[in-house]
Parts: sequence; structure tokens; C-alpha cells
Amino acid sequence: MPPLPARVRTALAWISVLAAVWAAAIWLTGGGVFHLGALRVSSRSALRPALAALLLAGLAAHGTGADARRAALARVRHRADRSAPFLAALAAFAVALTSVVFGELVASGADSSGYLHQAQLWAEGRGTLVAPVLDNAPWPLAGWEVAPLGFAPSTTPGLLGPTYAPGLPWLMTLGGALAGAPGRFLWTPLAAGLLVWFTFVLARREAPPAAALGAALVFATSPPVLFAATQTMSDLAGAALWVGAVIALGATWRGRVVAAGLGAALALAVRPNLVLVAAAVWTAAVLTAEDGLVAKVRRGALLALPIAAAAMIVAWINLRLWGSPFASGYGATDDLFLAVNVLPNAGRLWQWTLETSAWWMLAAVPAAVVFAAVTPRARAWPALALVAGILASYLPYAVFAEWWYLRFYLPAWPVLATAVVVVAWRLLHRASPDAAPLAVLALSLAIAGHAARHTVAQDVFDLWRSAQRYPAVATWVRETAPAGAVLWSVQHSGALAAHGAATVARWDYVAPDALDHRIETLAARGRTSWVVLDDWEEAAWRQHFAGQVRGRLDWAPLAEARVGTARVHVFDLTTPTRAVAPALIRVVYGGPWPTARRPAARTSK
Repeated sequence: MPPLPARVRTALAWISVLAAVWAAAIWLTGGGVFHLGALRVSSRSALRPALAALLLAGLAAHGTGADARRAALARVRHRADRSAPFLAALAAFAVALTSVVFGELVASGADSSGYLHQAQLWAEGRGTLVAPVLDNAPWPLAGWEVAPLGFAPSTTPGLLGPTYAPGLPWLMTLGGALAGAPGRFLWTPLAAGLLVWFTFVLARREAPPAAALGAALVFATSPPVLFAATQTMSDLAGAALWVGAVIALGATWRGRVVAAGLGAALALAVRPNLVLVAAAVWTAAVLTAEDGLVAKVRRGALLALPIAAAAMIVAWINLRLWGSPFASGYGATDDLFLAVNVLPNAGRLWQWTLETSAWWMLAAVPAAVVFAAVTPRARAWPALALVAGILASYLPYAVFAEWWYLRFYLPAWPVLATAVVVVAWRLLHRASPDAAPLAVLALSLAIAGHAARHTVAQDVFDLWRSAQRYPAVATWVRETAPAGAVLWSVQHSGALAAHGAATVARWDYVAPDALDHRIETLAARGRTSWVVLDDWEEAAWRQHFAGQVRGRLDWAPLAEARVGTARVHVFDLTTPTRAVAPALIRVVYGGPWPTARRPAARTSK
């Protein structure tokens, strides 16, 4: 077959690119049926457009000489490198926007309600919650019964302290002061986008931009990253601060050590349990100072001072609330970190990694070793110290069962993605300097696509919908409950308290044989008792209070909220009745930003 004219080959090359993009889109989304006017197009298989892309690319290359092919490959690589920073920034923006659109953006479960409620307390100039009085029980038992999720009785009788670290609530308070209510939710989208960009920056220091873009895409599409991006938690904020500190340490501009110290200090305030990370990164930063002993001491001091200041502030808060600088709302440090947890957590880490399609992580450990050998110490050691500190902090930590607890390890994710991509590029570079970054990028795109499909399959982008039941129920109860009402709850206790509902109490701290007497005693004092339960909690309620009249829940609820097939019920415990049909609580699917508002047609779902 004679070679085709140059213009024809160019056209075929562009068509092959479009076919490849089409194949990738079908692979990511599963395809579907499209209507172009009266024309109906069905495309559900990525194989055919992928084969077409290969065939067209082969035809475009047919008849060209080796020099021409090398020149064309060099042009493609050059264009990919030039486009990589823009595409990495676009990926960072896309992840941040995903966080805004699919984030829960409300005070819902224990974490988000606890952080947001604590931020509200800091904004009011106080870091504690006054405990409501239900009876004359001794402290702290009386405190546990009225402590919503996210709070615990402090050593000062009558005060409930937040169980979560103050760093993220401080940021939320700042965001609220600058931008009102939406500003409190700024930090998760911002951190999600920054982490994607930080991954690109880390990899770009050691590999061409196109390969670095691959590392950013691998990180951006990881299921634990996208899961954390939909939650109002501290995982991404802490990870962004730690990775930013490591990047600053490897930079060349003046003030980098001070910036790294401030970032690490705030990261420690967000997650004080990562003190081992601070120690590991500090040690690596000091050892890699290249200007002698004086420079090492100066770098160590500049890095340590803000970290020590943050540690002292957190220790003072712990001492004030829990009686020891080494305690927290979770309990004593010795009870949280146990050697027996290492093997179970290591097994779960391996299992979760495979479950979330992060197969690239199988190469992460050997890649990290090679990365340390081929990368300048000043950049490699602090980054790998971050990974080592994360593993040392969380492998002995409490054992959890769900895959989304991979979010604890997210500070290490950008470093590991960088190590894998850099090592892969170095290995391929020996065969073809121009093809190597393109091959790494192509492989990264395949990994990213597979991970994104897994994330969609886990319904991560639908979690926000379920979270909207919390503010809907809390608002209805706050506006409807009689004065002095006691709201018994567990799962909804944090949201009820954060939304300013009446006295919140925990039914799981009531003795199994004391429910009826407790409700009747409160009624004699003029206090009505309601209970707010997710439908899955009702079986636990009946089992806990078996034998109690009110433990049966065999009367109609006062109100019901519906989210898909899930239900939330509000029962009147003081005057139970079967005669009244429940009121329907309207669940609004919205957000604090206009870009996060959902269609009004979905508000009654």
C-alpha cells in the first residue's frame, strides 16, 4: 500500500485521537443512547472506537520513515508537556467542583456536625457546650447522657467538650467570618483541588510534565480521595497542609522553611494524632540541610517553633477539657494506639487497596525505595518521612471495617503516586525518551478511568442526598417541638444540637429497664420527650429497651422524613398514640452555594 498524502495522514491522526477520546468516555461512563435530532445513536462498547483509533493511527503512520515518526513523536510529547500544567490545574478545579456539587455541605453525622458545631462555638467565643440538666445524676454520667455525637463530658462538671481537634473548626470559623455560612464549607473543596495540584508539583520536580500529569490524575480519581471530597471532615484539609509543607521544604525560595513550619503546625492542630508525622518530617528536613551544622540547627529551629506552638495550644486545650495534655475527647493516648492493631490494620490496608482498584499501590513500596535512591535527598527524604509517619500513626490505631477509612492515609497518597510515576518514567526513558512520558500518561489514564468507575459503583456521588435528612429533621424538630422538650437520639444527636434544637439526650445511655420511668419522671416535670430515629436504629431501640412499654415503638410516629428508601421517624414518647398519621418532613436537596443547588423537582423525593 503506497503512503497516503501528508494532509490525509494528519486528518487520520486527528480522527484517531477523537476516536480514542470517545472510547475513553464510553469506558468511563458506560455509554448510552444519544439523540441527534431524529438520529438515534447507541454506543455502549469502548472496544470498537478503541480499535478504530488504533487502526487510524496505524494508517496515519504508514509509509513514514523512522526519522519522521521520531519527529512526530517528539512534537506530540512537546505538546503534551506544554499542556500538562493547564490540564493538571483543570483536573484540580474539576475535583474541587465535584466536592462542591456532590459534597454533603451540611451538619449531618458525627464528624461533620461535630466540626461545624465546634466552629459555631469558637465563633461565639467559647469552645465548650453547657450541659443541659435532666436529673441529679453524678458527673460525668449526667454529661454522657446529654452529650451529642462529637462531644463528651469534660473534667469540669456542667461543660461538654468537643471530641474533635480544633484545627478544622478554627478554619471553618475563619471561613464563616470571611464569607458567611458558605465559607465554613470552603476547606474540603479547596483542599481537594490543592492536593491534585500538589501531586503534579511533586512529580513535576522529578519527571516531565506529561508524566507528572499522570500522577495527578491517578490521585484525583482514587476512590478514597473522592469519598473524602464529598464529606465535611478533616482528612483532606490535614493532607493538603502536610503535603504543602513537604513541597515547601523541597523548594528553593526564601522563607520555605518558615512556610513549611506553619503548614505543619496547622496540620498538627487539624490532626494532633499525627505527631509522629511531625517528628519524622522534622528529622528528615534537618538531616537534609546541606550547609553544615549551623544551617541544620537554624532549619530545625525555624521548623520546630510553629509546630511546638501548635502542640502546646492543643495540649493546653486537652488539659483544660480532659485533665491531661496527652488525652483527647477520644480518651487516653495509650488506649487509642495499640501494637495488636498493626497486623489487622495492615491486612485491611491491603484488602481496601485492592477493593478500591488502586492496583498501582502494589508497586508503591518498591517504587518508594527506588525513588529515594534516584531523587535528591532534600526532596525525597521529607516526602518519604511523611509516608513513614502516616503508617506509623495509623497502623496501631483503632481497627475499622469499611474501605473509606483509607482516607486516614491520604497524606501519603500524593507521595506514593509520585514515586510510582517517576520510577515508571525512568524505566521507560531508557527505551524511548519521547515515548516514556506519553506511555506513563496513557497508563495513568487507564488507572484513573478504572478507579473512577469503581467510585461511581460505590455510590460515592450519591451520599450527599442521604445527608440532607439531618438538617431537614433537625429544622422541623426545632420549629415544632414544645418548649422544654427532650429530644432522645443517637445518630441524629449531633445534627440536632448543631442546628440549635431543644435539649438533646442520648438514649443509648439510659438503662434498659429505666426508659418508662425516665420518660414519666420528665413528664411530671412538664417536659415532653421525643425520640428521633433512623429506620435502621429502630431495631436497636427495641432490643435495648425490650420489656419497656415505650420500647416497642408500636404506634404511629409524629413525623417522617423520606430519602430514597430510607426513613427517619420522630416518635412522641410522652403520649404515644396510634391514631395520628405522621407529618411528612420536606427534605430539600440544596447547598450553601448556588452552584450546589439541586433541581427543585427533587426536593420531595
